[in-house]
Amino acid sequence: MSAVTARKSFVQNSDNITSTPSSTTNSIAASPEDTPRQSPSATSLSSLGSGNELELKKVDGKLLDTYGNEFQLPDFTIKQIRDAIPAHCFQRSGAKGLGYVARDIFSLAATFYLFHTFVTPENISSTPVRAALWAVYTLVQGLFGTGLWVLAHEC
Repeated sequence: MSAVTARKSFVQNSDNITSTPSSTTNSIAASPEDTPRQSPSATSLSSLGSGNELELKKVDGKLLDTYGNEFQLPDFTIKQIRDAIPAHCFQRSGAKGLGYVARDIFSLAATFYLFHTFVTPENISSTPVRAALWAVYTLVQGLFGTGLWVLAHEC
């Protein structure tokens, strides 16, 4: 039996799917045509799966979730999903998008100025209160900064 035939018979025999990864390394690299599921792009958000595929276990020919319920694949089409989204969500506006970017940059700058000017030992003598305010500062800056970071790396 050749290696290709052995690999195809292994892929076609899906009764041995479990959520525990194999401790042995397969020396044969499967091509996308031979794998049961196409690999997502390494740069897309879909490649950051929720991990649900590891939580599914095939027992007696049925896929079970972590609670033991039988998993049914949804039969939605892309058209049905797109039709469920309101039409105005697909309308792009460069001015509106740049307005959000300007708002985030202004919010970062304003938060920085306010905290560095007013949350000082001269204005607030209590160290625990200052520490709590700096924790709020960190949260607010993180929210606006994460928005800009996602925009810079994903768009």
